[in-house]
Amino acid sequence: MEQTLKRIAIFVFYDHEGIVEPYVIKLLDGMHDYTDYIYTVANGFVQKEGREQLALHSDKLLIRDNKGFDAGAIKDVIADLNNTNMLEQFDELVIYNDTFWGFFYPLSDFFEGTSKEPDVNFWGFTEWPGNAPDDRIHIPEHLQSYFLYIKSRMLHSMDFLEFWNNMPYCEKFTEVLIQYEQSFTHYFNERGYKSKAYYTVEKLGEKKEFNKISYFIYAYDLVEKLHFPILKCKTFSIEGNMADSEKLMDFLEKNHLYDTKLIKSHSIRFANERSYFNLREINKFCKKYKKIYVYGAGNYGKNVKAYLDAYGYPFAGFIVTEKKDTDEQDTQEFKNFKLEPESGLIIGLIPKYTKEVLETIKGKIPDDQIFTGQYLR
Repeated sequence: MEQTLKRIAIFVFYDHEGIVEPYVIKLLDGMHDYTDYIYTVANGFVQKEGREQLALHSDKLLIRDNKGFDAGAIKDVIADLNNTNMLEQFDELVIYNDTFWGFFYPLSDFFEGTSKEPDVNFWGFTEWPGNAPDDRIHIPEHLQSYFLYIKSRMLHSMDFLEFWNNMPYCEKFTEVLIQYEQSFTHYFNERGYKSKAYYTVEKLGEKKEFNKISYFIYAYDLVEKLHFPILKCKTFSIEGNMADSEKLMDFLEKNHLYDTKLIKSHSIRFANERSYFNLREINKFCKKYKKIYVYGAGNYGKNVKAYLDAYGYPFAGFIVTEKKDTDEQDTQEFKNFKLEPESGLIIGLIPKYTKEVLETIKGKIPDDQIFTGQYLR
């Protein structure tokens, strides 16, 4: 690696079963050409094989209790680096975690691009654009913490050490969002450090809007047009942007940019138990039937179809209460619909409308042939 500056990376890993999947190793290996040292910190239990893999692909591995979540892990690593006088040996710091898949492109574009603006002290891949002034809870505009890049002036300041020294070990994840992610940018901006997001909607020719996260809405365009090197895990979900993500899967495969099997296998295993549409449960349901219909042709319905396409399940068509002229050709009204015994029906609607639909179809379709969001089952 040809660079005059020494760069260190802190990588935060967590898996509720302690499994280190191949995509995690790709995230470590993809950083090696751009850093001189990778310090991996794993929160919670890690299985033996996984520990060995993390150690093999890192310069140092720390396994700790999941105290304070990501923020607590970073706090402990910063303290260790400072106490051992290692922090002063590096000019720049990258902080990133395992909540995304990548890297689809070399990170040289990012590091070379940011070097052209030496007055910026810390960067993020993307930003949260803030919420509307009249929203009940105020969330300020800020860099998103899954990937942060900190330059020398800020890294070697007392402000930086004081931020982490004062960081509490949060007991709830929502507290981490407030104390760490939402506060980090504002804290350092207030003290005279300039921040900037590198992959912005403005570069796509779009206007930044309140409450709209770029990596959700523009998943495909960011990767295809700006060479955004990652896909956030939460984007590849029915509540996220499955339709755009499925289009991105094709793009990655055709251009040999990433092994999409790693994305699909992790998504099924990762399936968030708190999600309304749990991918693991939908997967079980789809395997029982030769054809799958989706009730609802809106955003959720189209995301369900994209999920079926991505995993090779036979989508048979959309079902709606009342068909509109703008609906897809493979859409039919429920009053004319008959569900075959070998077919299943997924209700692709938000909870409020799902309840209304269930009242309408009650007694007309067997319960075991219907899949709804898990809060209704």
